[in-house]
Amino acid sequence: MHSFSRLLTFFRKHWILMGGIIGIILLRFLLLVITPPGFYLDEAAGGAHVIALLQHGTNAHGEAWPLFSASLGGGYTTPIYLYPLAAWAAIFGASEYALRAFSLFATILTAALIGYALRRWFDNKTALIGVVVALTLPWGWIQGSVAWDPALVPLFIAGALASFSIAMKTAHSRRRIAAITVVGIVLILLAYLYPPCRVTAPLLLVTFYSILFWQKKLSMTYTLLVIPFFLVLCIPLLQFMLQPEALERSRQLSILYNTSVGEAILRGILNFSSMLSPQFLFITGDSNLRHATGIQGMLGLAALPPLIALAVAAIHFLKKRPRYAQLLRNQEIFLVLILLLGIVFSLLGSALTTEGQPHSLRATAAWPFYALFIAIGWRQLLTSSPNYIKYTSLTLAVIATTYYIVDLATLYPQRSASSFDASIRQDIESGTVNQNYPSLSIDYYKNK
Repeated sequence: MHSFSRLLTFFRKHWILMGGIIGIILLRFLLLVITPPGFYLDEAAGGAHVIALLQHGTNAHGEAWPLFSASLGGGYTTPIYLYPLAAWAAIFGASEYALRAFSLFATILTAALIGYALRRWFDNKTALIGVVVALTLPWGWIQGSVAWDPALVPLFIAGALASFSIAMKTAHSRRRIAAITVVGIVLILLAYLYPPCRVTAPLLLVTFYSILFWQKKLSMTYTLLVIPFFLVLCIPLLQFMLQPEALERSRQLSILYNTSVGEAILRGILNFSSMLSPQFLFITGDSNLRHATGIQGMLGLAALPPLIALAVAAIHFLKKRPRYAQLLRNQEIFLVLILLLGIVFSLLGSALTTEGQPHSLRATAAWPFYALFIAIGWRQLLTSSPNYIKYTSLTLAVIATTYYIVDLATLYPQRSASSFDASIRQDIESGTVNQNYPSLSIDYYKNK
């Protein structure tokens, strides 16, 4: 009874944010019927593997319970995506909507974990703000609504962040050890999930463990015990990565392919900087309409007020010429520095490739870090700014988000139809098979 009373008090205190979160979740599931339009060939290929697994216990190529399943363009459907999706499809079916709903469900869980992580560092209000930001951030909206492996990347990032936050904040040693172990396991699974994260995951693991060790939350004895366990978990992935087909795929996408080291370094720097440009973050975003809508960039105009508030706060703080120890004692600054490192590491996996730059999908691990970053900005703005700035900022954020959603529901489906094979899908379902369409993708429509 006491727990129910506390829950009721929580809802009464934060009813606007809670109502907004519930409304956004319902809206996202409703919009999934119309946007994104069509069903892209990569989605259909993954769906073919799912159906084959449910019907025969094999992937679409007849391989029994595979680790990696060959897909399109030299890529692979990974086990971290395939098997949970198959379990989902066993309950909800393998329709286009059901497969995409799995990605959306993962995105909602990501938002919940982001809120949980913020709750460990701050308070309930900041946590709920983080959930709202995560659910409305343009970077995660389209990419978290498509039936493909990268949709799960933010979930694993958020899981690692939540576990790291527990390890940093809990006073219970057993809970801390469990959380530290989960951080490592989640990041190893992330490396299995999506190739660009094979750069991001180890960098995050080293960073998180170094911070925990430095803060005396992690002992050297435990580290030496757990490293062999982590290495054993990585063996199947390393064996796969050393196969000729996987090596060739990585080689062709690398910035080192057919170029000198100097040119590769320059290209990597340009790729990285392009993902930090205002145009990419706030105006057009990724030019590929399967990755973004083409308006308000990857973070959205709603992110500008909190980011400006953070920048102003940072300038005022640095004017005081704080000592190094002061910087690290301030938990907001401490967490912001960790998030900035996370953003850098998340962008690196994309920056080291050549195709379609700036490529936001390969950097999708970045948006949970951005979501926490923006939520901290809102915390700063709402606690330290005059009322007129607060209300103006909130009004602008609501207008920008509303405009984004209206465009997403009305104009985006039309301009992105060809990017999601909408007309080809209609032809296939009416019995007209396009000979240039991959047979693996056609298998989905034949067997669903």
